[in-house]
Amino acid sequence: AEGLRYFVSISNSNIAFRDFRNRYLSKYHAEPGTFASNSYDATMLLGKAYGKCKRDKSCLINQLYSTKNYAGVSGLITINADGIANKDFI
Repeated sequence: AEGLRYFVSISNSNIAFRDFRNRYLSKYHAEPGTFASNSYDATMLLGKAYGKCKRDKSCLINQLYSTKNYAGVSGLITINADGIANKDFI
């Protein structure tokens, strides 16, 4: 959206982010943006849940909503019972 501003703090001390950044740079020859790291984390969390639940919608929701301190490339992620992600920024 025009005028949207999204601020994050990135740290190379996060090994997961550093590895993600290196792979991203190698493939796209550009720095990964905020949406790239957030999308990567979302895809990894969904893939992990799908591996346990397959197509069981209730199981998928329960798996995602029970995420606690997931060490993602965008920082630590916890998802509460309402499906809201709480993140410590890296």
